[in-house]
Amino acid sequence: MTKTTMESCVPGISVIPKTVNYVTEKLELPNFIGRTLVMCIGASIGNFSREEAAMVLEKIRHQLQTGDGILLGIDMFKDPAIILSGYCDKNGLQEKFHRNFLRRLNREFGYNFDVDQFRHQAIWNERESRVELVLESSCSQRVQCNHNIEKNIDFITGDKVHTTNSYKYTYEQIIKLIKDAGLELEKIWNDENKWFSVVLARVP
Repeated sequence: MTKTTMESCVPGISVIPKTVNYVTEKLELPNFIGRTLVMCIGASIGNFSREEAAMVLEKIRHQLQTGDGILLGIDMFKDPAIILSGYCDKNGLQEKFHRNFLRRLNREFGYNFDVDQFRHQAIWNERESRVELVLESSCSQRVQCNHNIEKNIDFITGDKVHTTNSYKYTYEQIIKLIKDAGLELEKIWNDENKWFSVVLARVP
């Protein structure tokens, strides 16, 4: 654990980073005397299924006191064409970011993915109200693992690697999420198009 002091930016504030998988590992918040506000900013809650999202928030709630709050960023449901445009930008930034998934598999797990032989795709799943990011093989190929030959992977043209889901919420689904996590909804803020929400919930 590394302590990083940010008093040059915000006097009296220090940050202590901690890396943890808060789905599979126990999430432990530091003890604090006074009111606590947990911020889940961005829209990372949307990468979990609705059941997983409620479970993550419930884990946090169990470590908070009555009156403590959670500030949550949530991407809203809107025209799917607008949603998909954010995952297939004309500059290709999302595609570069997505393909980095394969580069990390190469670097950290000993694979030899040819990154240029996989196409970035964003698919709208209407039934689940989510974007599904996939990497599609553009040819037949064998991806080898230097550490274990049994983990080699054979692809044919069109085979897809499903990497990420990004769920989009309606107001009704936000209310259900907060309720399922055992929290009380206090306030929702929106941009003028109501494409994104910032939600404040409290521990009852």
